[in-house]
Amino acid sequence: MAPLVSRHHPWRVMGTSDSHGSRRGGESVTGRPASLTLPPLGLTLQLPAADFIRGWHAGSRRLTIAAPTAPKLQQRVAARIQLIDRPTSALVTGTAVGVQGAPRGHVIVLVPDDERLAAVELLLASARGQSVPFQHRAERFLAQLPVVVAAQQGGELLMTTRTISAGGCGLAWSGPPPAVGDPVVLRFGVGQRAATFEGTVCWRAEARMRSVLVGVRFAPARASPGAWSRVQEAVARLGALPA
Repeated sequence: MAPLVSRHHPWRVMGTSDSHGSRRGGESVTGRPASLTLPPLGLTLQLPAADFIRGWHAGSRRLTIAAPTAPKLQQRVAARIQLIDRPTSALVTGTAVGVQGAPRGHVIVLVPDDERLAAVELLLASARGQSVPFQHRAERFLAQLPVVVAAQQGGELLMTTRTISAGGCGLAWSGPPPAVGDPVVLRFGVGQRAATFEGTVCWRAEARMRSVLVGVRFAPARASPGAWSRVQEAVARLGALPA
């Protein structure tokens, strides 16, 4: 079997490929087993802008990056990428589908999460010399927390957060998708220690397999007493990485 990545051209994905040049099946020449139960691998990377541009394969939506540490195949990865020659950094999360040793580290083929494609696009725009906007916001975490959501459509549904901060959260939505501007009520936990937030749908996006991602902005004045502190405790117990 041909090697996954050429040592002479570390950004070239090789081996069995589809029409976009991506490797089928996420196989590795190292024969490492899939590691679906491992915690996410956190990486802080400094990459030249040109390397980031070469590493992005738009057709297959895969990102090839050099890293000092290698994940297992199918392990979740959270990479904070700083462009060395640009004033831009962003967090890209996804799944490792290819890993190859290199003379000075490793090369990872990453399939970014749908909700982090905007971060990839921001990095690409900056790498190409385009002006990109920056917004200061509350610290966010990559945390999958169960939450009961009461929406305008009626009834309550159990959902899961993808990201969360004191100002809002991203949800993997269940049931009929809401409209932007719809009010919602979110309840984390049960009983007297339940944390309740009222909020508003501020964005929605289609994801893979027809799933829907929804962003909710909290109304701080309408949260139950100590709500964010209780959610922070749950986030800390998960050992969630910052987003």
